[in-house]
Amino acid sequence: MPHWSDRYVGIPFREGGRDFSGCDCAGLVLLALREEHGIIAADTDAAYGADDFHGALGQGRLAELVERGLREWRVVSGPPRPFDLVRYAVGGNPCHVGLCVGGGMFLHALEGAARSHLIALASPQWKRRFVEFRRHEQLTEAPA
Repeated sequence: MPHWSDRYVGIPFREGGRDFSGCDCAGLVLLALREEHGIIAADTDAAYGADDFHGALGQGRLAELVERGLREWRVVSGPPRPFDLVRYAVGGNPCHVGLCVGGGMFLHALEGAARSHLIALASPQWKRRFVEFRRHEQLTEAPA
């Protein structure tokens, strides 16, 4: 039986993308929530504009946008569940997000990786950058 995350593995990376033709990290989270749960979460895409988010200053601006988009998400104190958001710091700024899929894995889209993929939450590359888990307010009472 296919896992729900199978539909989202292999989506091309596209900055500002929000559909199956291409997604960035936030777009992949928004797409999966919409398709799997019917949740239309807040999107900061319009705020991106033509900004350059490379370098420390750019990553800081991106982190601010991510923070604005997290208003509907509650910090998780216990173990993560599928569809929990996982947030990571890149360049010292908490600006990268992925979606927990279960089994210690998360789904994400990363510039330079070409396509969305699954990777272990405990992988050395991401474990040291971990910031927090969050759960969308519409999923807080839903069973795992």
